Amino acid sequence: TAYLKTLNEVNLSKVRGDGRTVESALTAEETTDYRSHACGIAWVGVTSPLAQCVGSLYQTYLPHPTIGQARMLNNCLRQLRETYTPLVFRRCLFRGGKKLRLLMVSDSSLANRLGKYAQGGALVFLCEDTGEELSGPTLLFWYSSRKSRRVGTSSKHCETLAMTVGVERSTMIQSVYYELEHKVTHARELIDLNNNSLLPLDVATDAEDLYATLIKPAVGQEENATLPIYIAALRQDRDEGRIRNLYWFPTAEMPANELTKHNADGTLPIGKLQEDHTQRWRVTDCWRRCAVHIQTERELELAH
Repeated sequence: TAYLKTLNEVNLSKVRGDGRTVESALTAEETTDYRSHACGIAWVGVTSPLAQCVGSLYQTYLPHPTIGQARMLNNCLRQLRETYTPLVFRRCLFRGGKKLRLLMVSDSSLANRLGKYAQGGALVFLCEDTGEELSGPTLLFWYSSRKSRRVGTSSKHCETLAMTVGVERSTMIQSVYYELEHKVTHARELIDLNNNSLLPLDVATDAEDLYATLIKPAVGQEENATLPIYIAALRQDRDEGRIRNLYWFPTAEMPANELTKHNADGTLPIGKLQEDHTQRWRVTDCWRRCAVHIQTERELELAH
């Protein structure tokens, strides 16, 4: 928190009649200022998913940011100061023999401005497995907001890449959590584990086309040659029980949405992801009500 207070807004020099507009590139001094604060915010991302998103998004505009982008960064810095609460992991939470599970939600924005590298966001929650609602008492366990390392040729492709990143980290968390609770003498034991002995993993998305593809009896023709590989991996995790359930719900209720884009003024669309000072991250009741558990393509059509 003290470090965040040391970050100042980008100082834009004003010269009457210089002809500079919001599309004008920053001077060398202003660019250095911009780079310093964008990277500084990214460092705050160690304890804040929102700061991680800001750092990733605004470093995209380097090495030649404009005056308009610097003003957007300044707005976002002010917003971050007002909303920042450091995330602290504590093992003492969710003790007492409660049944737990992991919930991973992911989202992506199709990058249609600077190339085709999309911004992908993923959140992994540790939840009580009550069996009655999608989230319940919830703790944010892991988060990611970053540019995709693969070129996304469509919205579906970008959503698939984001989900793959989230599922890969979730399966790692499953193995680590197993090691915390059980004696493991050799790494090979983790490979041969029965999925029923791991924390249940539920996965949610707001991408209808991706969801429909994952629940279809077979994978059809895709517009990208590598996309079926990622889809096949996700389907295999579900078929083998590594992923217990797949969920779909409306885009407006996706908490990972605010980790993928910024508003026109540069601020993040903070909404569904809420936090309080007890470090228990929770999802709004509206999101729990809108979540739809669908296992067939026909049920997806009826849900509309």
